[in-house]
Amino acid sequence: MLFLLVLVLSGSLRAETPVVVVSEFRDDTGLSLNLGAQVQEAFRSILVNMPQVTVVERDNMSSIVEEMQFSQSSLADAGSAAEFGKKLGADLVAFGHVSNTDYKVDLQKNIFTTQMQDIGKGSALVTLHLVNVETKRTVFSQSPTGTSSGDTDRNKMIQAAANNPVADLSVHIQNYFPIKGIVIKTDQ
Repeated sequence: MLFLLVLVLSGSLRAETPVVVVSEFRDDTGLSLNLGAQVQEAFRSILVNMPQVTVVERDNMSSIVEEMQFSQSSLADAGSAAEFGKKLGADLVAFGHVSNTDYKVDLQKNIFTTQMQDIGKGSALVTLHLVNVETKRTVFSQSPTGTSSGDTDRNKMIQAAANNPVADLSVHIQNYFPIKGIVIKTDQ
């Protein structure tokens, strides 16, 4: 069966495109790696590249943050995040945090040289919430743990571990925002 699907991303369906604010992600790791900002930018990039979502620009966010005197910690709950998103004309607010980082070094045998070598292993928990600004209800929430291994540079392994859950969550985010289209013709 052959069918033709036309994606409609303008006109009347565009009005149904949800507007999303990607708020700050807290860095609860106690490390000086700025992981919250790194993860926030990664989620923002995913959403910006999805044609079925409109993302509020950073310039607009900065003025509202100053006007409302929000701090990073005050945007960490659904109610405050929803109020922030509403001021920006958004339908949804994405926010979260990075926590529970770990790093260790194991001595392992290199399979090519049979020599023993140190292998660094990092992990980080990344939490993402999507909150509806009208209802203040969380409509999406997941907390995957990312891992990385190889390098013995602690900071590099923890940063890589924090990025890995973002890639995993991008699939779930895309499922939450399906592409809308119209079937024009089917051939049987």
